[in-house]
Amino acid sequence: EEEFLKEAPSVIGTISSDAHELMIQRLSFELHERKRLYDSNQKLRERKKICCGSLPNAYSDLESLANDVSSILQYGQKQTTSKKSTTSKTIPSTSSSSSSSSSSSSSSSSSSSSSSSSSSS
Repeated sequence: EEEFLKEAPSVIGTISSDAHELMIQRLSFELHERKRLYDSNQKLRERKKICCGSLPNAYSDLESLANDVSSILQYGQKQTTSKKSTTSKTIPSTSSSSSSSSSSSSSSSSSSSSSSSSSSS
């Protein structure tokens, strides 16, 4: 009843002293409040629909961002590791340089043979 006495005059005007008229005013006020709350509910439902509709896109964006960050971190770790190994190496021994040169010549000959076999196809 306190809420009615506070808010009703702004909606229905002067409050009647007649019991029957007071009941009609309360019902009118209640109808007005229900319509106001219904409109508010509809606006909130629309807002919820918009928010829920954008959530799957946001999740997929975050997942792809996580993958990108992970690959960047892996790349950075590889670069840091290769720089550390390059700076920590001393003068290479002759045995390791000869084996690396032989492996590079064998890989170049295998790539030549694979390119010639693909040309003949």
